[in-house]
Amino acid sequence: MSESLSIVTELFEPNIGGQENRFARFAELLAARGRSVTVYTSDHTGGSLPTRTVLNGVEVVRYTRLKGYVRNGSRGLAPLLRYWAATRRLLRTLVHRGGPVWINEMPVAHLIGATPAPGMGIDWCEYPTDWKIDRIARRLLRRWGHGTAVSQTVADHLRAIRPDLDLEVVRTPVPVPSDPCPPREEGTIVYVGRIVAHKNLGALAEAVRELHGNGGPHPTLVVAGDGPDRLALERTYGGNDQVRFLGRVSEAEKQRLIRSAWLLAIPGTREGYPTVAAEANVYGTPLLASGSALNSAGEFIRANNVGIVAAGIHSVDFIQALRGIDNSSWERWRDASTRLRSLYDPAANVRRLETAIDRWAS
Repeated sequence: MSESLSIVTELFEPNIGGQENRFARFAELLAARGRSVTVYTSDHTGGSLPTRTVLNGVEVVRYTRLKGYVRNGSRGLAPLLRYWAATRRLLRTLVHRGGPVWINEMPVAHLIGATPAPGMGIDWCEYPTDWKIDRIARRLLRRWGHGTAVSQTVADHLRAIRPDLDLEVVRTPVPVPSDPCPPREEGTIVYVGRIVAHKNLGALAEAVRELHGNGGPHPTLVVAGDGPDRLALERTYGGNDQVRFLGRVSEAEKQRLIRSAWLLAIPGTREGYPTVAAEANVYGTPLLASGSALNSAGEFIRANNVGIVAAGIHSVDFIQALRGIDNSSWERWRDASTRLRSLYDPAANVRRLETAIDRWAS
């Protein structure tokens, strides 16, 4: 077993998203188990972050500066090219040093031309969607034989492309809270995450507004997070008790919001299985997802009966879904969610990851 691990991810703290959170949790768990973990990432601010730092026992190295990289649901072309070139150089260096390397799938283009080596694996957070990304990802799957997947649904899609793929399903670790659950706020729908176009928050907010004006039910949408679409959405839907925008919240407040919510919303047009959805499962909070074929949370919800999936991605679809919820359905979803807690057990998932990493290196 190698005592070291290099994690390569485009973004990391203080940028907070599902993948950043996933890598941070695993890095800290592995460090606590005695591994030397180094996270290689970008300074997505263009120069305001330290090149080297230690966070919770994990060394963080920002090997490239990328001004203007993070945009509305995509990446700026010029900084993406810089990230691609810097990552190719980094991977060559890490191969020369030896030791396992765990690489973030996103943004996919950064792995064009990279040469796989023993001990290197990709962490697949979603399956290919956009046709351009799909073509790149399919080429990667033909060349890269090892990796991990955030959910069984993502793994199934990838194995449909390459059946012999050595892929371990490693779910994002979520500990079970030790304190009592706060009171449920009936009718409160919580969204936590980036506020960008493909998260489809406008359709959900419009549904909530329409329900308040057309006979109910009368849910409240609480949005925690930030992003380039926030101001426009807040101007259109905010300033009332129907849709509330909180901005960024602390980890403790995020947990409280999810644990007290009636539903956690995953309305996006494309998703893997976000960390907040895993947290909702552990906390016993039912899910609401769009019916997009590219939102794999919907498949998980249907298979495990942990919430409701709208027929599509438009406001009318969310209206129909919300009007179809009754107390008995909600209670069944809550109970089914809590039965899934073991899927996200931190100790079990970190052991699964270590087993996969050591297998790639052998």
